[in-house]
Amino acid sequence: MYSLMIVDDEYMILRGMSKIIDWENLNVKIVNEERSPLQALEYLKNHNVDILISDMNMDELEGTKFLPMVKKLQSDIQIIVLSGYNDFEYAKISLEQGVIDYLNKPVDPDELEEVIEKTKGVIDRAKRRKENSQMAKSMRIKDVLNGRNSIGELDVDTHQYYVIAVLDAGQELKDILIDQDHVIGTYFSNNDAYIIFEADDEQLRLFANKMRQHHLTALISKKIGEEEIAAVAALLEKYLAWFHFYGPSNQVTSLNDFSYAKKALDVASMSNDLDFEDMPITTFHEKINKDLEQLRLHCNAIEDAKYYARLVLMAIYGTNQLVDANITDAVAKIEHTPSLNKVCDLLTDFYANYRKNEQIYPEPINSVVKIIRHRYQEPLTLIQVASELHLSPVYLGALFKKNTEVSFAQFLNHYRISKSIELMRSTDKDINDIALECGYQNANYFFRVFKKQTQMAPSEYKRMIKKH
Repeated sequence: MYSLMIVDDEYMILRGMSKIIDWENLNVKIVNEERSPLQALEYLKNHNVDILISDMNMDELEGTKFLPMVKKLQSDIQIIVLSGYNDFEYAKISLEQGVIDYLNKPVDPDELEEVIEKTKGVIDRAKRRKENSQMAKSMRIKDVLNGRNSIGELDVDTHQYYVIAVLDAGQELKDILIDQDHVIGTYFSNNDAYIIFEADDEQLRLFANKMRQHHLTALISKKIGEEEIAAVAALLEKYLAWFHFYGPSNQVTSLNDFSYAKKALDVASMSNDLDFEDMPITTFHEKINKDLEQLRLHCNAIEDAKYYARLVLMAIYGTNQLVDANITDAVAKIEHTPSLNKVCDLLTDFYANYRKNEQIYPEPINSVVKIIRHRYQEPLTLIQVASELHLSPVYLGALFKKNTEVSFAQFLNHYRISKSIELMRSTDKDINDIALECGYQNANYFFRVFKKQTQMAPSEYKRMIKKH
């Protein structure tokens, strides 16, 4: 809807203009009516208006003085003037001052509607031109940030800059940017914004304070030259990803004051501190939530939080041989989760599955599970087990997958890997010996299965266990 303000020091004219036509039908909203041009100027200082209808002959301030002041405040505003003087020269003066049209009093409703429609068309075309211009400039800024273009192509005279990254930059940032003459350009990527700012310390301080007043999360680089822009922009993008995962800080911070490596915690020792023996689900959730919050407070990398989550999954898996819980799917979900809170929820769900009573399968599936749990060290095959149970391998394989949601081979591998995790955590045995003890005659095959299920090599996990 288009916004409209009417200014006329004649009360009856002012009241009559709001009723002369159906403004709502024209998609126009009258946002203010003023008899005082000076009060109208005050209003325009804080409110954007699309259309102004103004009298030219006002005692407090002549239209010839009032309109240039309006244009200075809002250069894009479209002005329609009213006058009781049927004088061409007077109309000519107003048109020279950027007025879109001129109407004589008393105003003809049909003529007013026609002028309003014309004005709306001018506004729409101007907005499209502005949007296209802003988009083109935004893409040039993007190329500068990516190092594909020189900042000199933006007709910039300065040689030092600040690069600012703003998390979830919405309309609040756009409103702040309106009167920022020291902003060289802005590029919006999804909801985030990257700003190249002139190297003016005082103006930067004022700009940062405005962002703080709106509780925005922003990072500001040190003063840099053109050759550093692309590298700094890439670092800022990485840090914004951190805020998306861990949550916004609602602070405007110097890039020098924020670092992953400054005080990061050792995630492996944190995961080893978990004891799953009779731990209630609520206690588990509180513990995981507390650990993850510590990672956030110590600025650990996103990869650290996901690594911690994988270690917790493996600890649960190895403790209980949770073969009916698909650890591969759980690890995949952790790797793709967008936030710290979601990681906590996924781990809690997995643990809740661990706390369930042991799955009781119907016969003959229960018999197959018992065979796997007691003879997993043997070279078991579906054909061999089916023969022992006097069943068709095809029938047993289909029935097994229907009840467990995994194939016989997958179930066997899940159990063997869970036993290998348990052995790594509780013994000092060599990995090759552990592979043999868990039923893998081929160590290389064991390595492949282990890494596929856990996203971690057995040697990596073993080293971590040995360290702590």
